[in-house]
Amino acid sequence: MTSSLSRSLTSIASCALVFAVLSAAPRTQDKRVMEALEAWLAAHQKGELDLTKDRITKSAIGVRAGVVSPDSVGTMTHQKELAALCRAIAKVDGGEAATALLEVAAVGLDPGQRLVVEHR
Repeated sequence: MTSSLSRSLTSIASCALVFAVLSAAPRTQDKRVMEALEAWLAAHQKGELDLTKDRITKSAIGVRAGVVSPDSVGTMTHQKELAALCRAIAKVDGGEAATALLEVAAVGLDPGQRLVVEHR
């Protein structure tokens, strides 16, 4: 009986450990995605990204964040990169992610204008 109880407790502890590791991993990725969107918006605001014609490179923000496949280099535009970042943000749970999406949506995407997001 004690052996059975010991195995059960070991199984429960193992499951808890696996759960803790798995639930911690997305938070790191969520943070990376949030930071990538902020970096993308900052680069665009500085005029470093052209929504009308430039294609992403292997050092693109979305590629570095793991949101955009490296196979997309040379074929994906910065506007599509932003869309991929927004889709990744939409999967993040929390108010910060929702606020980030609302800020992007509120600004809109006019290819002839720069995105300007005011942080309050």
